[in-house]
Amino acid sequence: MLLYAYIILFSILFGFVSLIYYISNARRSMTYKVRGGNIAGDIKDVTILVPVYNENPKLFEKCISSISKQGCPFIVVGDSSMEPYNSITRHYHGAFIYSKIRGGKRRALSLGMEHVDTKYVMFVDSDTSIPKYAARNMLSKFNDGVGGVGSSISIRLTSNWISYASEFFEKLKEITFRAMAKSGAVMVLDGRCCMYRTDLVSGFMASDEYKNYSLLGIKSGLSDDRHITSHVLNLGYKTAIDYSVMVKTESQKTLRMFIKQMVRWTRAGYMYFFDEFLHMRYLKRGPFYTFEMLYMYALPVVTILLAVSRVYLYMFHGINTMVSRDLLLAFNLITMNFSRIHLLTILYYTMQALDLVGVAVFGIALSLRVKKRKKKIFAYGGIAMLIILFATFYGLLTIWKQNDWLTR
Repeated sequence: MLLYAYIILFSILFGFVSLIYYISNARRSMTYKVRGGNIAGDIKDVTILVPVYNENPKLFEKCISSISKQGCPFIVVGDSSMEPYNSITRHYHGAFIYSKIRGGKRRALSLGMEHVDTKYVMFVDSDTSIPKYAARNMLSKFNDGVGGVGSSISIRLTSNWISYASEFFEKLKEITFRAMAKSGAVMVLDGRCCMYRTDLVSGFMASDEYKNYSLLGIKSGLSDDRHITSHVLNLGYKTAIDYSVMVKTESQKTLRMFIKQMVRWTRAGYMYFFDEFLHMRYLKRGPFYTFEMLYMYALPVVTILLAVSRVYLYMFHGINTMVSRDLLLAFNLITMNFSRIHLLTILYYTMQALDLVGVAVFGIALSLRVKKRKKKIFAYGGIAMLIILFATFYGLLTIWKQNDWLTR
């Protein structure tokens, strides 16, 4: 069957690309080290900015308590949220700005930036706790044309299995981001904790382009952190991640909210993926960045297409015929009777075997990033991968819903 041959050929080609992806990411992630040096300025040159909306007060106080130990000024923007956030902020000697009308995270950050007069600005989410010397360590990485520095994200592990699934997802991202950071172009500095040169982002964050971002008529209020990172990269600056700074944050509490979070990230991710390629922004970010972007956003789509093709073959060409073909092929492979196997099929299974090697190498690199409770994290992470595949498919089909935050 011609369709069967096309599926095999495409699987071989994509398998080869996958092998390159797994091996290159594993190798680069294990060798990435961000350059440090003398602190690029005084710690007082940093202002920490925290937007808050309807946050758990206990988590918020943990966040503000950790920020107050950094030795630099900080500002909290209450996005239609006044108390107890104002009182907690004042207790820890921070400045509080109240916005009566809810404008969303983008507008809250934009409002806060109007009050930042230091050389560097650090963004921290209201449920995220940062280590004592986070600001100082991240500040020391601003050399060699670096415009922004991110941090390592870790999920607080609880009795809820979703926290383990979320931690797996974060470590999975870390492999890719470490590999990208080696070239000085990380696609996004996670907004839960990151730092930028103020002069690079202040004007942009006050602009209508940032506050009312849209693409092809679709307005998006999601993924402000990726928008800011993309802007800094467009200016020709590098982005880095300081993995010595590990911040702690919360996972979603329910499966429903976890799925919604994945859908939201998918919608935002593909929106910026299309934006970068429509405007050819990837040209400034190097071949490895381009390869990573293409593979990451093609993988879920290709996986779904191959699965659908397989189902089509089984349904419309007879399941007995296809199963018999597969069983005969397996028998010939086991008995090494290669004369009765088509060359294309041999290449296909050879590529599959090599891909397993690539996945194993990638898995070792991932295991090195997971420091504790590996069995639980990997077990629940496997479940998370299936959820992410579903969320990706649904997110793509509903990509125009860019203003739905879903998890608040």
